[in-house]
Amino acid sequence: MTRTIVATLAAGLMLSAASPTMAASDKAAVQQVLRTMLEKVNTGDVAGALALSTPTGSVIDEFAPYAWSDSGHWGQDFGSYLGQNGITDDVTTLRKFRHVNVDGGHAYVVVTVLNTYKVNGKPRREPGTEVYTLEKGAAGWQFNSYIWFSKNGVDTGTDASAIDAVVRDFADGKTGPATTLTAITDEFAPYFWHGPNAAADWFSDLQKSSAHDHDTDFVIAPGKTSQLNINGDKAYAVYPTVLTFKHRGKPMTEHGAFAMAFDKSSGNWRMTSWAWATD
Repeated sequence: MTRTIVATLAAGLMLSAASPTMAASDKAAVQQVLRTMLEKVNTGDVAGALALSTPTGSVIDEFAPYAWSDSGHWGQDFGSYLGQNGITDDVTTLRKFRHVNVDGGHAYVVVTVLNTYKVNGKPRREPGTEVYTLEKGAAGWQFNSYIWFSKNGVDTGTDASAIDAVVRDFADGKTGPATTLTAITDEFAPYFWHGPNAAADWFSDLQKSSAHDHDTDFVIAPGKTSQLNINGDKAYAVYPTVLTFKHRGKPMTEHGAFAMAFDKSSGNWRMTSWAWATD
């Protein structure tokens, strides 16, 4: 299942220094914006939710085509998905803020939620994890990406094996000629990268962040996929993952998950966007 959440994406603002008091205030403001957005969406105030988002954006969700570059098309596809599957009374309840990272005018949020809804009148419940990134502008904090992490079935077959191979190559640092990433979400500032240079910009910022934090020797170890949906030449996957590295020479371990979107072109699967949700 998916949630009726409007989440969008725009170019990041310049980072600015902030005092501890300002950082705490911004963290509280980010949390409040998320609560307000969920309340508006749950009560059908789509216009109010859109006002809390940037004009264009990036979304990864579990129904085809799985990745969107603007909220309008995502909303249209979501409405069609609800109608086609007899889904009504969709409500998202915020359970816990797991992480709220704020750095200047950028924020990264991981929350656990409970999604309740009805399918042809029958009640359903689905817990999940959501990741948001936000940017701070003249209008305050606004959402610029949204990603849903689910555990709801795994497709199998030749395409599934090919997608898994793409993910394993990604974890090993092998991009391959078919990989064209256009949106990335991660836990270090500025948290969100998009456009044709997304991968290069993310890697550059990763190097800066790692040097600043004295982190080295990263190893990404994806586990068994917890969800894989394939629909024609589009796909969505969630991979629980263990990240190991050294911090100032000391071995460290971090658990989390990747949500990824793919498309198939000229017979080859390629990853088009991904997001990291740290536990």
